[in-house]
Amino acid sequence: MSDPVLLVDDLTVAYGPATILHDVTTTVTSGEVVAVLGANGSGKSTLIKACLGLAPVTHGEIYLFGAPITKPAQVPFDRIGYVPQRAAAISETPTTALEVVMSGMIGNWRLRPPRGAKARAMEALEQVNLADRAHHPIRVFSGGQLQRTLIARALVRTPELVILDEPLSGIDAHSQELLLGSLHQLHDAGATIIVILHEIGPFNGFLDRSIVLAQGSISHDGAPPEPHGHHASDSHVHQHYPHGDDAPPALAPDLSWG
Repeated sequence: MSDPVLLVDDLTVAYGPATILHDVTTTVTSGEVVAVLGANGSGKSTLIKACLGLAPVTHGEIYLFGAPITKPAQVPFDRIGYVPQRAAAISETPTTALEVVMSGMIGNWRLRPPRGAKARAMEALEQVNLADRAHHPIRVFSGGQLQRTLIARALVRTPELVILDEPLSGIDAHSQELLLGSLHQLHDAGATIIVILHEIGPFNGFLDRSIVLAQGSISHDGAPPEPHGHHASDSHVHQHYPHGDDAPPALAPDLSWG
């Protein structure tokens, strides 16, 4: 039996005296589309960052493609596309969309994009319907256009695993539709997708599983919640979370890997 794409075993993450995650165990297998759901402060982003080596592992083990995250030289990060939460700072730079996407091929000790990088970057922008904006500075982009640029930056790696942190936040319905189309194409090509969401929204019907975090631990790992009544429309499908989830938010680690 092949190794799972992601394995998390008895994970605890703490920043000083604040425990953000505890007793977290889960597995993601090849080809799955998995949502990580939970209220603000439940530990969703911290879990993903820990899985990528961007947050400290206080206890437990994490494996990506069978390699322990504690030995980053063994982890095939070139097989992973990561789309963090959209940062306001990036939208103020004079960098063009094409340059942002090409930067996704820099990493693994490579200081410059490889041969053919421009053509690959243009293909990725085409996938998210932004090829005509390739040479425009991202500081003039809408929230949806910027998010799709970051998606293209992840796609240019031709990743086997795609991880997205709140990709629908702050973007309009049309941009959400385009984003979902790109993810469907990736999944059809065999990619595994993990997406952090506050509400399922347009991901309804696309997900295989949902992992729900509450107060730093997993409260549900299985079928996504079913919509009911007026919540049945895509824009209203969401998970109800317990009140009193006051786990402190994680400190923001450096996201400058690869």
